[in-house]
Amino acid sequence: MKEQTSKPLEQMGVGSPADVPQAFEQLRGEFDAQLAPVHDETAWTSVRDAWLGRKSGTLAAITANWLKTAKPEWKGAVGAEFNRLRLHVEAALEARHKEIAASIEAAAQAR
Repeated sequence: MKEQTSKPLEQMGVGSPADVPQAFEQLRGEFDAQLAPVHDETAWTSVRDAWLGRKSGTLAAITANWLKTAKPEWKGAVGAEFNRLRLHVEAALEARHKEIAASIEAAAQAR
């Protein structure tokens, strides 16, 4: 993933703005795969930091390497897909965090 987001889209073989959604869809799939096995606070924090970290997170890398370096005619497509991915990541992380908190509370009540 870091390898993907460390280069501009054009260097990754994305040939036109029409190809941008596919690149973001691949990242969305990778995020979902990383979040799926997360069932504790430590693992959740690790995934959150990997994606939302200000300096080394995946979304920060996308902003720096895909959005800021995009040609003007690409910026609309890249920006729209970036926002969709960001919202997906934030919502999924929040939902999983609530699930973890609920399971911790349930375990505490069972004791």
